[in-house]
Amino acid sequence: MAGLSLASAPFTVGCALIVALAGWSAPSAQAQDEARQNAVDKIVEQVQQGAGKASLPVALSIDHARLARKAGSPMPPSTVVMVRDPDLETSWLQADPDLALELPLRVLVHQPTTELSPRVSRQSGASLLQRHGLSHPSLAGQYDRSMVSLLQQVPNSAVQVVPAFKRAGDGIVSIPSPLDLNQTLARVLEIIDEQSDTVLFEVIRFNATDEAAQQGAPVTLVLFGGPGPGGRAMADATLLGLDAFCQKMLIRRDAEGQVVVRFNDLTWIAARQGMAVSPVLQAINTRLINTFGQGLTREQPASR
Repeated sequence: MAGLSLASAPFTVGCALIVALAGWSAPSAQAQDEARQNAVDKIVEQVQQGAGKASLPVALSIDHARLARKAGSPMPPSTVVMVRDPDLETSWLQADPDLALELPLRVLVHQPTTELSPRVSRQSGASLLQRHGLSHPSLAGQYDRSMVSLLQQVPNSAVQVVPAFKRAGDGIVSIPSPLDLNQTLARVLEIIDEQSDTVLFEVIRFNATDEAAQQGAPVTLVLFGGPGPGGRAMADATLLGLDAFCQKMLIRRDAEGQVVVRFNDLTWIAARQGMAVSPVLQAINTRLINTFGQGLTREQPASR
């Protein structure tokens, strides 16, 4: 270029760079949040596509983040997808009805605060069975094969098998009910309805068909949660959405014929996954134990 000396070139390039930077601004926090949410939504679609290809009907998809935001508790993107696998459910419930707490088959698509890309977190069959004192390679393999089929559309690099740290006990809270099975279910639903910040998601009746009922006693799972409190607990610990949120209430008869209501100790779940137990999570756990412990044993007004 005529008239341009080497001495003036750096100045000219620097001016051009300044002009370019002057027209650039960092993405807004809202734009970054939307991009992260869109990335999670894309993988959720891949999970659902895999479910369709594997003939695993989606039972429930809970968008923790959007529900929490609506309840005034913003948190990072997180969605849990649950699918039904009748063969797996039959095999597992025959081995131990309490395994209903590990069902339906599920994965969590979330954006951990410490990572740049979304993560798809899942459990291994062996670790879930180990929680219940079972070592059964066939059942564990059945679970893992179904999980591989479910995630067939998801890049392997995004999938994380959640580690399970050894903990004392099984992390299951058990409350005996003075009512029969149907009355207990009705009371549980009534208690949930009384909580102004709580949402009922689904009631799953395992062994609902005559054929299945012949192989085991009725087992009912109630899925519910509080988006506001849950969002606060998950704000820095999205992994809680895999096993702790939503909450699961299992209703069945034990070996002695006693109707029992069983659910996860959320603090135990967090510790087993290597997470700190926050005051918010502790408060939710205490509320669950007290609310259902008192609600199941309270006397109902006599009918007229």
